[in-house]
Amino acid sequence: MDRVRDILLQKSPHESIASEQDVIMAYRLILGREPENSAAVENIISKRMQLKEMRDTFIRSAEFRHNVIGSIGGMLKPLDWDVGCIETEVDDDTLALLYAHVERVWSDLGTTEPHYSVLTNEKFKSGKFNQYAAEFFASGSSSLQVFQKTLQRNSINITQFRDCFELGCGVGRVTIKLAEIFPKIIAVDVSAPHLELARNALTPSARKVVEFRKLESIKSFDLLPNFDVFYSVIVLQHNPPPVIGILLKKILSKLRDGGIAYFQVPTSALGYRFDSRTYLKEFMDNTNMEMHVFPQRELFQIIKEQGCRVMEVREDNLVGSRNMISNSILVIK
Repeated sequence: MDRVRDILLQKSPHESIASEQDVIMAYRLILGREPENSAAVENIISKRMQLKEMRDTFIRSAEFRHNVIGSIGGMLKPLDWDVGCIETEVDDDTLALLYAHVERVWSDLGTTEPHYSVLTNEKFKSGKFNQYAAEFFASGSSSLQVFQKTLQRNSINITQFRDCFELGCGVGRVTIKLAEIFPKIIAVDVSAPHLELARNALTPSARKVVEFRKLESIKSFDLLPNFDVFYSVIVLQHNPPPVIGILLKKILSKLRDGGIAYFQVPTSALGYRFDSRTYLKEFMDNTNMEMHVFPQRELFQIIKEQGCRVMEVREDNLVGSRNMISNSILVIK
C-alpha cells in the first residue's frame, strides 16, 4: 500500500521527466521490443522529455504506425499505401475459367478440410473437429449478432423482411442462425461437399425454411429469384476480382426495392495486383485458399449502378492480415 501511495503522490505525467527505465518500458510496451542499443535510450533521455511527450513521440513514430497499429486486431491501417493495378472486368470466356477455378479449389477444400476452410483455426481441422464442433457452430451466433447490431445502428427492423439470400453458406455455420430469423433462406455455394455438410448440419426447424443451391456457373445467378436480404461474410474475398464484381452486380440486381445487402470484401492490400492473363498462367493449378481484393471505388460504382446506396462502411478484422484492408458494408435498395 505504501508503494501505491507513493506512486499516486508523484508528479503527473505532464510534469515528470522520462527516466532511463521509462524509456526502456516505452520500447517494450509501445513498440513491443527491446531498445536497439543503449545509445538510442540515452538519446531520448538527453532530450529531457516529459512522460506524455515521450509517449506521444513513440506513438507518432513510423515504426509504431506501420508495424504496431496494423496488427491491432488487423483493423487500423496506414493511409499511405500505394495503388496496385487490379483488373476487375474480363470477357465471358475468361470469367468462366476463373469461376471454374474457384469451384475446383473449394470443392477440393470441401473434401479435405471443409470446416477449416471456413474458419482457419487449427482446432477446426479434420483430425480435431469433432472435439470443437460445438464451438465452431456457436460462432455463427457472433456473426449474426454483428449483422443485427449493424441494422440496429441504421434503424432497420430485421423482422420486416421475408427472405434472405446467403452467398457462400459453406457448411451452414451461419445459415442455421439466419434460419431463426427469416421465413425463407436461399443458401448457395460453389462447393458440393460443403453443401452436403450444410444439409446434414441443419436443425429440424431450419430444414423447413432453408433451400440449398449449388451455383454451377455465373449464369446460375440469373436463375435466382428476387429476395429482400443479401448476406455474405468471408466469402467474396476468395474469388478473383472479376468474379467478385460480376457476382455483386448480379446479386444486387436481384435485391427487391427496400431490401438490404450486408457483405464483406477486402478493398486494398499491400502489393496486391491482378491481371487475368498472368493469373491463368500461374495459378490455375493452385489448390490452396486464395485471398483477393476488389477496389473500393469500383465497389461503390457497382452499388450505385444497381440502384442501391451505402448505409454504412466499417473497416473490419475479418482477413487476419495487417497488410490487407477489409470492409463490412450495408446497403439499401
